[in-house]
Amino acid sequence: MLRLLLPILFPSWRFFNSIGPSPRLMLQFDAGPWAEYCPKPARLALAERLARLFYNPHGNRVLFVHSCAVRLFDEPDARAVEAIFLALAQDLNHGALLPPSPQASLRWQVEQLQWDEQGKITASPIYTSQARSLAQLMQLWQDDRRLCP
Repeated sequence: MLRLLLPILFPSWRFFNSIGPSPRLMLQFDAGPWAEYCPKPARLALAERLARLFYNPHGNRVLFVHSCAVRLFDEPDARAVEAIFLALAQDLNHGALLPPSPQASLRWQVEQLQWDEQGKITASPIYTSQARSLAQLMQLWQDDRRLCP
């Protein structure tokens, strides 16, 4: 029984061929400043960290969005772009993203984070989306809710 539980508790990381650049999703409302999508908190209480081991739907959503962003590193993928827009539309609908005005438009870009020669992290844009109005995003959210109740 213990042999069956050990791979679950201590997974093997040998399935990674190499460690590549990390994505960061940046959001921009209208022509405002770019802001990171769901930045990690600076500190988490021990109880919250333990709770996240067992129940973390927000973290799973962020991982899904970042996995879609990684798919854009090689070539533009229309399904990944739509999945990211849908996730942002859901965040807008649930109040996780607060636009500056109801008539605002939203666009996002995927940045590639890398270490430079001096050991500093640099970000270079990989993909920048077209701007969509909040009305378009809310329509996308309504259409998705009809398809997947």
